[in-house]
Amino acid sequence: MSVSNPQSNLQGITGIQTYYVKKGDTLWSIATAYKTTVQQLMSLNKMSTSTVFVGQKLVVSQTNVSPTNPTSPSTSTQTYTVKAGDTLFSISRTYNVTVNNIMSWNNLKSSALYVGQKLSLNSSSISPSTPTPEPTTPSTPSKVYATVAATSLNLRNSPNGSVITTMPQGAKVEIIQTSNGWNQVKYGSYTGWASISYLKLVVSGDGSTSTPTTPVTPPPTTTVNYAYVTASALNMRTSPNGSVVTILPNGAKVQVVSTSGNWSNVKYGSYSGWVSSDYLSTNSGGSPANSSGKIVVLDPGHGGADAGAVNGSYYEKNLTYALATKAKQYLENMGYRVYVTRTSSGSCLPVYTLTPDLQCRVDKAKTYNADAFVSIHINAAVPGAIGTESYYNANSSYDGSMNKQPSNSKVLAQTVHSYFQPQMGSTDRGVHDSSLYVLRKNTVPATLIEIGFISDYRDLNKMINNTYQNNISNGIARGINAYFAKVN
Repeated sequence: MSVSNPQSNLQGITGIQTYYVKKGDTLWSIATAYKTTVQQLMSLNKMSTSTVFVGQKLVVSQTNVSPTNPTSPSTSTQTYTVKAGDTLFSISRTYNVTVNNIMSWNNLKSSALYVGQKLSLNSSSISPSTPTPEPTTPSTPSKVYATVAATSLNLRNSPNGSVITTMPQGAKVEIIQTSNGWNQVKYGSYTGWASISYLKLVVSGDGSTSTPTTPVTPPPTTTVNYAYVTASALNMRTSPNGSVVTILPNGAKVQVVSTSGNWSNVKYGSYSGWVSSDYLSTNSGGSPANSSGKIVVLDPGHGGADAGAVNGSYYEKNLTYALATKAKQYLENMGYRVYVTRTSSGSCLPVYTLTPDLQCRVDKAKTYNADAFVSIHINAAVPGAIGTESYYNANSSYDGSMNKQPSNSKVLAQTVHSYFQPQMGSTDRGVHDSSLYVLRKNTVPATLIEIGFISDYRDLNKMINNTYQNNISNGIARGINAYFAKVN
């Protein structure tokens, strides 16, 4: 999916850059696209509110010096022609450079691309620069909630924008961010903006008031019972003979909470429900034939000094690690041996350098004698781009190297994508052949999956949500399990 260039007018002599507002724009989306803030835009344009209208001319940046000409490359320049679906982020991965490098070499003012655009990709012409220290990753903030204090309150698509829905008095919402008298909030399946004046903050994250309590003697320790699924697939239901919650794969390990007649109430990951007791066994020998001796390497993208894509306090490296560790747990419950390429705080190598770090991930698949390699990433582009996509390698056009098992890599990518994509519930951007390093250099079936776009809050709000993370990770695990059922 290509992203069109912002309609901007660059005044190089005066150092003023302007932008004309289009339909659907908000001051926040414009600020994000031009790497500034809503407050800065309001100051530059002497605005008293954040409301904008179609055709409005906005100053988006202003400097006191004329822009300098980019330094000419010192060696011959390699060029790349932008194709549909490309982003600066995906191109930087393919060519083992950074987004900042590409923008610098091509004198780009934003990350927007258009189909047919020629990009210079000459890394040898740029002297290494001292890396900017990465800001310390903040701890995950506690969620902030509020309740509607008015008789009813409109939820809008932007401050003073059109009404999405109306919230009743007492409705509980989660506050995402605050801007100029407005709160962006989540209310059920809706995300939008509401006036701060009619929202009342609750004392604690769950809406309850903390009060001292008398110490309670802890209950006696109870034995936790587990069982294994013996069917090829087993429906988990809301109640005996109720609607299906999810499908458990053969060999899945479940916690048995209680039994009633011929039904068992069980927990599986983040799911709870009822299954037929006829298809449960206390013998772990019921582990799926698919997973017998199978080894999976999960590769959470980026890490350490490489934050990956960033949106505010949310870093790609943290989200990919959370998803990988959850998927690891689901796979191990199915009987797989699972390895992760890095720790929560580090990269694959103790000292990060891009290409050696990527090779380290590939080497781990070989070291562990893996049967499958799944690299987990988060995408980024200008606001508006959303969706999931997956990649495999079946061509040698980049540097002559190609994945040693292209056919199985394609099956792996398609199968895993078909399982995790519905759990994400965003736009399906498809499965594609790619020359990404960790795919073309791998000797085992390998896929790289992009869960969603950190740059758009529609995808980001899902990826930071614990329930969505559990469902997506479970989808990844079930997709890997289904892959082995196909190729065995």
